[in-house]
Amino acid sequence: MKLYFTADLWFLIIGFIIFFAASFYERKKAKTKSLITRDALFAIIFVYLVVIFFIPVIEGDLTVDNDGNSYIVIENRYFSLRNKHKIMKFDDTGRLKWVKGYPFDASALYNAKFLTDDENSNIYIGFERNAEDNSYLLKRNADGKPAYSYLAKVDSDGKVIWDASSVAKVNAMQAAGGKLRLLGISESGDIAAEAFGLEDGESGQPLFVPVRFGYLNTVCVDEAGDILCLNNITGTLSKFTPAGDQLWVTGMTSDAMVVVSDRESNVFVGGGALRSAAIQKYNPDGAVLWSTTFQPVESGASNYILDISIDYGGNAYAAGYVRMSAATEGQIQEGSSFLAKISPAGELLWVKTEVFPKASNLFRYKQFDVDQSGNVYLTDGGSWFGGTSLTKLDTEGKQIWKAVTPGLNLVLTIMVLALALLNLIPKLKEKHQISVKSRALK
Repeated sequence: MKLYFTADLWFLIIGFIIFFAASFYERKKAKTKSLITRDALFAIIFVYLVVIFFIPVIEGDLTVDNDGNSYIVIENRYFSLRNKHKIMKFDDTGRLKWVKGYPFDASALYNAKFLTDDENSNIYIGFERNAEDNSYLLKRNADGKPAYSYLAKVDSDGKVIWDASSVAKVNAMQAAGGKLRLLGISESGDIAAEAFGLEDGESGQPLFVPVRFGYLNTVCVDEAGDILCLNNITGTLSKFTPAGDQLWVTGMTSDAMVVVSDRESNVFVGGGALRSAAIQKYNPDGAVLWSTTFQPVESGASNYILDISIDYGGNAYAAGYVRMSAATEGQIQEGSSFLAKISPAGELLWVKTEVFPKASNLFRYKQFDVDQSGNVYLTDGGSWFGGTSLTKLDTEGKQIWKAVTPGLNLVLTIMVLALALLNLIPKLKEKHQISVKSRALK
């Protein structure tokens, strides 16, 4: 396991150095060596450093570019003085390359924020504006139109190349057909589609597609820029041109929850069917190529595919949620997770369970992605206790490496050891002085 310290940890280290210096100075000046005063001061400074500068970290979207670099959105949610939201970049060996801060809205991770990339490994960030807060990173459009979402193009070093705004509440983004295509929800609840130039961020007039949807991943854009929409009310999958004209509509599994497209504009729909996880593949014209169902967990559990990624070989990787059946009436249901690999022909190759510690986060944002070779990258949702982590699996689902940043467990250990050392040094010094005097008397 590879352990990396973010730049924020230096605040903690500097704080400890300052505290120790002040503490030893206080011990020399004070007439009484009060452990209570010293330990109370230690606790106050520790809490300040941890809460203000270091923890907690909550993870958001994960994306992997063509070079195998991973980008994770993280959030220091409480009391952060500046740049609550950050993007972490790891290279393909698991080394932390940089952590850059961006002043997004405070609630961005829980509204919507997405990462996507293009063929040149540039990253695109989209996030919904907090209606209760007028602060945002990106400038308004010249015509002053009302903006519900903002997006930016950043290079591989995290520098903003251009920024723009949109009238839609962002739900999905895709760099396709020479455009960055944003899909979102209009004020009426319809789908709003807007295209931005990859080079300059200039956008055309947004279009509104009269299809309702409710889940996070029930709309996407294919490589040609066409729009794919799930309608769980009618149980249909629809395809629209970039201009909003319907191309075709077809039936699908009743509990569909995610739709994605591969490099050939084939369509993959995932969800559940009769308690089993279900995934279907359609060709660009809407014809079903194959349909696969499987049960990652037996014993009457309900299994749902919530996210799908496709590698360059056409293999599909599906992450999902398992809702365990309650043993007795009124008992709280437990949730688990799974990750499965399906071949281009629809054959189930392998399944791993208990993959994501926070399975419910799959409903909120993307916790896994694959590179062009089929290696899988996972995050664990982040926590006060465990920090944030990134795990890389090979094409067979075996772990290659795991990189983590410190969480509260490590910081608490540092605090306890430092506090013990602070109290132990005077004892050792006193014992040494007694030993010296004893030898002198002899």
